[in-house]
Amino acid sequence: MGFFYLVKGVWESENRGRSPMEQWQNKIRRVQRFLGGWVRNLVSQNRRDKSNLLAKIDVLDRKAETILLSPQEVELRHHLKGQLTKLLREEEIYWLQRSKATKLLQGDDNTKYFHLVVNGRHRKTKIV
Repeated sequence: MGFFYLVKGVWESENRGRSPMEQWQNKIRRVQRFLGGWVRNLVSQNRRDKSNLLAKIDVLDRKAETILLSPQEVELRHHLKGQLTKLLREEEIYWLQRSKATKLLQGDDNTKYFHLVVNGRHRKTKIV
């Protein structure tokens, strides 16, 4: 099910309100709440996927230290490494977008840098 259909389902769900303006405002609030929860779920799901992939790769690496891996296990390890690389790249892009930085070098793992930029800006703009 695509993202568009998720939002469409929330938008078209039952709506209450006395006037058309109230109904429209309720729809906007409901979609906003849905999208906020969806993003939090997506980030936590990616974190779980990343830890699961790391655990599976670690098991295969430990096994490779003692005995020779079968061709299927070598292919599985290669596939898992590809998925992990993809997840790490998506995480890096997520933090790049949050930091509003303008440059990203291909292959750099700058996630820690982007964390520092985002958190530094948050500290700098916070009113105590």
